[in-house]
Amino acid sequence: MNNFSCDNYHLNEFFIRYDASQQTSKCRELMMKIDLTTLVTESRNVASENIDMLSTIDMLKVINQEDQKVALAVEVVIPEITKVVDLLQRFFKQEVG
Repeated sequence: MNNFSCDNYHLNEFFIRYDASQQTSKCRELMMKIDLTTLVTESRNVASENIDMLSTIDMLKVINQEDQKVALAVEVVIPEITKVVDLLQRFFKQEVG
């Protein structure tokens, strides 16, 4: 199983070691190594297993309930997302400026 790490150290190393064209190539290479079978987002969702058999309103309720889980999950990792966004902002300021 391969993990894709986005902590400050790994992002700094990534941007320091590769120029812009290589960054895109390296990112694609790393993403291709991710085992999709290990990702929750790629697994069967029991809540929507029979969604095609539901009425329109019940279908929309299931979709809405599942979407709410995403917002709650993101809320938990906002501090980590902030670090990545701030690091990327500094990188792009250096590249553009």
